[in-house]
Amino acid sequence: MPTNAAPRPEVTPTPLDIALQYNSQNWPVFPCRHMPEDVADPHTGEIETRGAKTPLIPNGLNGATLNTPLVGRLWTRFPHAMVGIPTGEKIGAWVLDIDVPPGHTDGRIWLAEMEAKHGLLPPTRTATTASGGRHYYWKYVSEVKNRASIGPGADLRGEGGYVIAPGSVMADGRGYTWDNDFEIAEAPAWLVELVTPRPAAPVAVQAYEHRPSQANDRYVEASVEDELRILASHPVGGRGAKVNATAYRLGRFVGAGLLSRPDAEAGLFAAAQANGVVQKDGEREIWAKIRRGVDAGILNPKQIPEPEYVDDTPPRDHSLMVQRAREKDGAKLQAANDNEPPPSTNTDLPVVNPADWQGKEVPPREWFIADWIPHRQVTILSGDGGVGKSLLALQFGAASALSVDTAGLSPRPGRVLYLGAEDEEDEFHRRLADIVRGHGRQLSDLSDFRLVPMADLDALLAVPDSKGVLQPTKVWTKFCDLARGFQPGFIVLDTVADLFGGDEIKRGQARQFIGMLRKLAIELDCSIMLLAHPSQEGIRSGTGSSGSTGWKNSSRSMLYFSRSDDKEADTDLRFLTNKKINYAGVGSEIRLRWESGCFVPEAAGSSPAIGLINRKAEKIFIDLLRTFSRTGQTVGASPGTNYAPAKMAKHPNSNGISKKSLESAMQRLLDDGTIKLVWEGPKSKPRQRMMVSADDYGTKDEG
Repeated sequence: MPTNAAPRPEVTPTPLDIALQYNSQNWPVFPCRHMPEDVADPHTGEIETRGAKTPLIPNGLNGATLNTPLVGRLWTRFPHAMVGIPTGEKIGAWVLDIDVPPGHTDGRIWLAEMEAKHGLLPPTRTATTASGGRHYYWKYVSEVKNRASIGPGADLRGEGGYVIAPGSVMADGRGYTWDNDFEIAEAPAWLVELVTPRPAAPVAVQAYEHRPSQANDRYVEASVEDELRILASHPVGGRGAKVNATAYRLGRFVGAGLLSRPDAEAGLFAAAQANGVVQKDGEREIWAKIRRGVDAGILNPKQIPEPEYVDDTPPRDHSLMVQRAREKDGAKLQAANDNEPPPSTNTDLPVVNPADWQGKEVPPREWFIADWIPHRQVTILSGDGGVGKSLLALQFGAASALSVDTAGLSPRPGRVLYLGAEDEEDEFHRRLADIVRGHGRQLSDLSDFRLVPMADLDALLAVPDSKGVLQPTKVWTKFCDLARGFQPGFIVLDTVADLFGGDEIKRGQARQFIGMLRKLAIELDCSIMLLAHPSQEGIRSGTGSSGSTGWKNSSRSMLYFSRSDDKEADTDLRFLTNKKINYAGVGSEIRLRWESGCFVPEAAGSSPAIGLINRKAEKIFIDLLRTFSRTGQTVGASPGTNYAPAKMAKHPNSNGISKKSLESAMQRLLDDGTIKLVWEGPKSKPRQRMMVSADDYGTKDEG
């Protein structure tokens, strides 16, 4: 045997590999450009050049995520993207960025002067940048914010900033590399003091005077005035973001019909002029921020408290009444049977005596879809990737918003809120256009439908804490606020893999997550559908189960959407099966067919398109049967070597019609007499032969 085998070539990690490596270290990541790119502003239509290292997702560093499936989708979409990591609390470190020529002042000179004055920097983790500069990583300090030019050629990447992670490579081949594997050290006191920002004094370029509107409610007017005064006096740093945030809050009043949009926008612009951001960023940019913020706020209308009323009724001494009531209760208790326990008067539990229901009407069971999706509960819709479960859930939601039947079922009419973490807005646009067209309606009819597309965002709704207890995220809080304002009757959450930050095989965490969803369903009086991918065992067994049994046990209904496991089966055919339902029979199945972008019941004549498909299969069957007869090939209706549908499906002239479709066509043609079976040969060993009835010129039919 040779002893000098050639060494294996070193495998270069892909950008996705690098992103996942940082995720494994609990550092969130987001994709950044590896080269300059021309991008059209969706609001103004203007073309601007985004430089290398700029974020590729709309929310930039705020989109940094630890969600592994989302990371995979982002780098599938941007395969050459460099890895951005947010500095500050999210990674537990801030970065001193030292630039070098050309194109920058030499920050090494400034750093050498500082070290000569204060002392050498302690050893810490460092990285060399693509331009030859250096990043010094220091342990997180909450006071260290993101700042530029703390010295000539020296920048600060703290809270609110980000850096490109080592391992990333630019389009021209230059890359970022770690210099060492040292532990990240604490920065020396002199450096922390140097980089800690001094509090900025409020800037008011113009005097601000709020002009109240007589048309507004007193509560609304006070709230609006407070918001605008805070904006007008906001200090330098983050003024643009403050404009957008204040516009959103005022937009919520506009959405509730409590404030006119012109009043809100005029007040916002006046306050922005007062703090100087209009002079800094320009009128067009500030007006754009105001409009975007107000638009977003309108979608989440404000819920204001009920007005307070002054009660002038004079107080009255009730002590004597209370004393007499207690004396009566005591007398009743003494006269009671000794075996009857006294009623509990000190409990927070919702105790109910069923005897009190005597004579009352039994409340009817409520459904979103009768016998399939119970109301005020969580239903899991499980299905393998690509089977179309997202499309089916979207179809249920659209039908509810349109108040129409769909897929042979009758969803409860009402508002719908759909959170989709796997598909982008354009994909939802295409799908909904097909769905409304299939129902003879238009997209403008979906006024009761709200979509939250989060394919390029971190959509985790809950993550476990250090003790393994599931905790809601900010995304969940915002989603609940949106739902409370919109009041949907049906909510779709797509999918578990993107929304659940715990361990799917841990029963306790699964039950906590379903419980969190059920609580919202009860609060809003709505139905919730949670989409999930089945495990390999769930696919193999046909149960559609995923991970822990906690998912199925905690939900009140579980549906499984699947294809046939026959390799020659009709690829457009689907099966919706009821795997669990607490309030109806289990095992119900609906056969659906994908047609023109949506699912329809698989039944002959259910639509013109299906009738056309069936007629095509029947014509192919008849043509091939005649071909076989003409060439002396015998086929029959019994499974075996000469089984007609199997032989026809393999014939070059089958036009791709599947064995399953040809079987259905054969049965219909036999039923209506278009084809028939005849028996040939001696009586001791007759042979079955199938033929077209119209082609029988005297053969005796013994079939």
